[in-house]
Amino acid sequence: MNKYCLECDDYKEVELRNVERTLSVKGEDITLSIDEYFCKDCGDSIYDEEQDSKNLLLFYDEYRRRNNLLSAAQIKAIRQKYGLTQVQFARLLGFGDKTITRYERGAIQDEAHDNLIRQMESEENFRKIFNLRKGNLAEIDQRRIETRLSQSKTKIIIKPIKYGSKNEYTSLNQLVSKDYIFNKFEIAYCG
Repeated sequence: MNKYCLECDDYKEVELRNVERTLSVKGEDITLSIDEYFCKDCGDSIYDEEQDSKNLLLFYDEYRRRNNLLSAAQIKAIRQKYGLTQVQFARLLGFGDKTITRYERGAIQDEAHDNLIRQMESEENFRKIFNLRKGNLAEIDQRRIETRLSQSKTKIIIKPIKYGSKNEYTSLNQLVSKDYIFNKFEIAYCG
């Protein structure tokens, strides 16, 4: 493969090598082993936009990991859990329209945004925000999301467990004691 070498001022054959590099991300030095192109003639490092972008994302992912921030993939998974577009999710959270797009493409979110996005993992929290901010969405999108949420409500099924030859039954009012629940009933959560 040939790429332009600044040192040789010509297109030269290059090779991909694994090297250790340090990059400062938001004031934090991060050292990683990354792949980088080098000129086979002079040995100089070669700029390659695609490879350099991949490497930058590796540094950003490591920064997120060290600082307990959601990864781009985790943010996308939370958004997709509710069938939202990037713009819809951003509007529900009160962010700019392109914010979620940037985060899913690798930009590092601040802690406040991370905390709010993280809270959306819980359907209960999502419902609260949706009910507060659904006016930021088109009516057709509101109805689609409301339908999806109504279909995903968690159901709790309480089945009596047979003891010997007789079944034990109780009213919901008697299900206050944890001991009673676990000793007398099997509880199944269906989502």
